[in-house]
Amino acid sequence: MQQIAQQHGDLGLGQSTRSNLPSLRGVQEKIHQNTCPKIRPARKEDVTGFRKIASDIWGEEASVTAEVGVFSREMSGKQHDKRQINVVAERGGELFGYAALRPISEELFHFHMQMLGRSAPSGTICYLTIGVARMHRRQGIGESLLRDIIEKARRAGHEAIFLDVHKFNSVANLLYLKCGFDYSCDGPEADGTIRMFLDLKKPDPQQA
Repeated sequence: MQQIAQQHGDLGLGQSTRSNLPSLRGVQEKIHQNTCPKIRPARKEDVTGFRKIASDIWGEEASVTAEVGVFSREMSGKQHDKRQINVVAERGGELFGYAALRPISEELFHFHMQMLGRSAPSGTICYLTIGVARMHRRQGIGESLLRDIIEKARRAGHEAIFLDVHKFNSVANLLYLKCGFDYSCDGPEADGTIRMFLDLKKPDPQQA
């Protein structure tokens, strides 16, 4: 039996046969590439795909047109600010989600710096917009987009990130808390939205 095992290997296959089998790692990498979206910087060619995502998320044509208009101007360079960051989640040429960081106004900048307890800001505060197509939620795409753009913001030297989320959106609230965001001192707005912020000068909770 030992001689047989030595001749045919643990799987009962000859050496020549086993050498022709694809490696398990190669198969795993191929499956990963085919099933997991790639997070990459947004490009001007993404406007059509972005419109589909925006239509799926907001539905109302006025909101969709406004968001697509901003995205289109940013991608074309007509509304370019080197501090802003735009990323998308893509698989096979199809977009599933996006995230955008845009510097906020000077007035809000100083207001939020005071809220963070800083009198001499050393970086930029950005407002975050993020969305994932409905059919592709609960798959970790939103978290991948969020972590990617947070890391890019840290490397860019930004000070903090703000976002608005509805108080009853428990899934989003838990995700933001998991990624280090905290609630502002303000209560919910009349429409039920609440503001959250992430102090980028604090250590990443995943590495603490």
